[in-house]
Amino acid sequence: MFVRQLRLILLAAAGAVFAVSASATVVPDDFNTENGGSGVLNYSGFANWNVTKGSVDLIGNGFYDAFSGNGLYVDLAGTTSQYGALTSKTVYGPGTYQITLGLGGSIYSGIADGATVSWGTGSQDFVLPGLATSTYSFAVTLTGPEQFTIADDGLSGNTDIGATLFGFSVVPAASNSPVPEPLTLAIFGAGLLGAGAMRRRAAKKAAA
Repeated sequence: MFVRQLRLILLAAAGAVFAVSASATVVPDDFNTENGGSGVLNYSGFANWNVTKGSVDLIGNGFYDAFSGNGLYVDLAGTTSQYGALTSKTVYGPGTYQITLGLGGSIYSGIADGATVSWGTGSQDFVLPGLATSTYSFAVTLTGPEQFTIADDGLSGNTDIGATLFGFSVVPAASNSPVPEPLTLAIFGAGLLGAGAMRRRAAKKAAA
């Protein structure tokens, strides 16, 4: 009887750990549905991003479209003479994630620029010549709730000309092993304490 009750307590605690810490929202983003599919200067109405520094332009689809055929994309320096930055609205929980992003240099030949992807405990920097494009993919392990920010590096020498962002996705890695949060540890500890108390009562009853 005791062994069965102990198993039930431990299973309940383990289930609570999974339910609380394994949840994560995935935000794939290629910007094609922003602003009804039309480009606009100094855009800030992104579905999944906040403009947290300077300004950015939503371009493409024939509007300042230096990379035709790529739908809508973002110039990370808007037309307010400020290099910009975007921060994800989603706060990601602990675990390992695969980051994939499409980047380009500036929309002008001969003017290189770059961008830095950062999170709470690290960052990754990328630099590209003007009109060049590339796709990058790398793994990031988060140890606590964090957001991702992508910011222009300001290398163009012109605060109205920035690097180009075509898309950014965050996907939990297949080997994702979420780190239990304080609440889940407390639940698990309570389960162990309860199991210990039951064992002591069973021992007293047997001795009597």
